[in-house]
Amino acid sequence: MPRPHTMVLVYDADGGLVSGLIHSLKRLVAPDSTPCHLCKLTHGAFGMKSEWWDFLKGFNVPLIFYHRNELKKKHGITNLDLPGIFVPKGEKLLPWVESDEINRCKDLDALKRLIERRIAEPG
Repeated sequence: MPRPHTMVLVYDADGGLVSGLIHSLKRLVAPDSTPCHLCKLTHGAFGMKSEWWDFLKGFNVPLIFYHRNELKKKHGITNLDLPGIFVPKGEKLLPWVESDEINRCKDLDALKRLIERRIAEPG
């Protein structure tokens, strides 16, 4: 798949104020208890890591972020393997970086290298 024109990043966690507070507390007290590996890699106790945000901004493409409950509520989509990075195609989201690939990343640098390799792949 060629370089995406839009990246849709979907976390395997619910969004919202209460969920956000619970996730932040978990990251402070027990960082490994977060079930979403994309969250573990890209967020600290107080939100998205600036290193990750700067990396994503460098691609100069629109970025859309969803939590699993937001994706269901806004688009009625429930059957995606999460977490994942997707590209929109019509009404569908096509996997660009799949859940198992993200889950194999040991740290943020590994995730960044994975995305850089994916972008370098010929379309």
